Amino acid sequence: MTLLALVFSVLLCSAAAQTVGSDDTPLVDDVPEYQGSLGPDSIFYGLKLALENLDEAFTFNETARMEKMMIHAQLRISETKTMLKYQQFSFANRAMGAYQEKLNQTSEEINRTAVNETELVPVQKTMFKYHYIFQNLHSSYPNITALADIINGSLALQNQFTGRTQVMIQLKNAGSNVMVMVKVQVKEKNKQQGKNGSVTETPTATPSPTETETAEPATVQSTETPDDQQPGEGLGRDKDKDTDGNGKGSGNSGKKG
Repeated sequence: MTLLALVFSVLLCSAAAQTVGSDDTPLVDDVPEYQGSLGPDSIFYGLKLALENLDEAFTFNETARMEKMMIHAQLRISETKTMLKYQQFSFANRAMGAYQEKLNQTSEEINRTAVNETELVPVQKTMFKYHYIFQNLHSSYPNITALADIINGSLALQNQFTGRTQVMIQLKNAGSNVMVMVKVQVKEKNKQQGKNGSVTETPTATPSPTETETAEPATVQSTETPDDQQPGEGLGRDKDKDTDGNGKGSGNSGKKG
């Protein structure tokens, strides 16, 4: 019985070190064009943005505030679509500047310790969809610098999300559909020896043991970052490959002699 219990424990530890969740869902652009009267071309647009920010500031529930932020971010996308469609590029830049502020606000929310990681995952998925929409817009308007700036900001934001939530989101093709692949990683406890001989435990992220191949959709033209990474990629590198000053691997330095 003791041997069976030991084998069962080893199997559980092995399973925990691997990807524990996968959620493949279709990715579609369901954000409509803006049909309201207070768009970026309105003289009251600044007042509209101020009222939205005031509403967020006085929403003290973390989840409710982030939901409002996502709604307002979607409005910026709708406004951008409409202004680009009618070639009102200066007003489109105005809307994209307001969207960039939402990216900055979201980045601040990620750093707030009061926000639970589980509550951040739906926001991460929503912002990934918005990133995909801006990629498609950039493929149609490749010369607009503001679109490229937003894409770069979205990439950095997804990496920040992954560092906090341990959730990696990527794109892949499934036939004629573009899918969202969600890979959930778990945190292991890495035991370290203290100076006084005591053993301390520190949480470390466990990388996925296998890399999943992803493909960019044909409709997206400019999706590469300077190091050709997709949002959330590059976080599963093997840390055991670090070398010392002589170029040799660190080996089993953590083992007792």
